[in-house]
Amino acid sequence: MSGDRELSLESASLLADYFGLNELESEYLLNLVELERAGNSSLKTRIQKRLTALHQQGTQLVKRIQHEKDLSENEKAIFYSQWYYSGVRLLTSIGEKNSIDSISEVLKLSRPLVAQVVEFLISSGLCKEENGSLKIGAKSTHVGNDSSMVIRHHLNWRLKTMSQMTVPKPHELVFTGPVTLSQEACLEVKKQLLNLIDQWGTIVDSSKEEKLACLNIDWVDIT
Repeated sequence: MSGDRELSLESASLLADYFGLNELESEYLLNLVELERAGNSSLKTRIQKRLTALHQQGTQLVKRIQHEKDLSENEKAIFYSQWYYSGVRLLTSIGEKNSIDSISEVLKLSRPLVAQVVEFLISSGLCKEENGSLKIGAKSTHVGNDSSMVIRHHLNWRLKTMSQMTVPKPHELVFTGPVTLSQEACLEVKKQLLNLIDQWGTIVDSSKEEKLACLNIDWVDIT
C-alpha cells in the first residue's frame, strides 16, 4: 500500500466481471494491464496499436449493440426498404397486438400489406407463429455503418417519426440543438451519446413490451 502496484491479468479479469464490462471493454482493460507491465518499448508499441484498434471498435455501434440475427444481403434489402418491416416485427412482441388484424389496425396499414410483411418475417426467422399467434423471433438485428442499407434504415424511421411529430406528449422528447464547439468537445458529446445508448439498451432489454417507440439521435458535423 506504500507505492504503485501493477494489477495481474487474473485480477483485471475478475474486476471486469465484477463491474459487468462487456467483451470489448474487458479486452481493453486487459490490454491496459499488459501495457503497464510491458518490459520494453517494442512490446508497448504493439499493445498500444491494439488499444487504438479496440478504441475504434468501441465507437462503432455494431460492436456495442448485441444482435442475434445476421440477415442475408437480399433479406437486408427487403427488411430495411420500409420502416414497417421492423415496426410489424416489434409489435409481435406485444401480447395483445400479435395478430395481422391488430397490427394492421395499430399501424394504419392495409391487411394484405401486413400479411405480406409477416410472411417475409416468418420466412427469414425474424418472427414465428405459435398456436395462431405471432411472436418475435430473433431478439434484435443491427445494420452497421459499412452496410449499404444503413442510410435507408435511418431515413425510414426519421420520416416515420416526423410524420407523427405534432405537440410532444408528456412521455415524449423532441430536441434540436445547433451549436458551435471545439473538436474535443464534439468527440466528448459523441462518447457520452454512445454511453447513453448502452444504458438505453439495458433499460429496454429489462422492460416489458407494451409500446412501440423509436429513438433517433443525430449528432452531425455541419461544417
